[in-house]
Amino acid sequence: MSGQRSGPDAREESRVLVCEGRFVVYDRGLEPAWHKDRRLYGPWWRYEAELAGFEAVRELGTSPWEAVYRLVANHRALLARRWSEESVAR
Repeated sequence: MSGQRSGPDAREESRVLVCEGRFVVYDRGLEPAWHKDRRLYGPWWRYEAELAGFEAVRELGTSPWEAVYRLVANHRALLARRWSEESVAR
């Protein structure tokens, strides 16, 4: 045995909260008639994600997961600054 503690207690002692985020995902509904012509438009992106309390940054996706992923991936620098400010405020 290595002498290290194991189990849930050991894991909780070594974890430190860095940031937490809350996302809001909206269902934009079924594809409208004006969007059905695929020669003019791409696929209908049904879901819209934004950071709760920060509606200025939004992303669309074909699934809720894709919308959140695109929000984090495309706005990583902005979110990192926002989350680092929140962790300093604690």
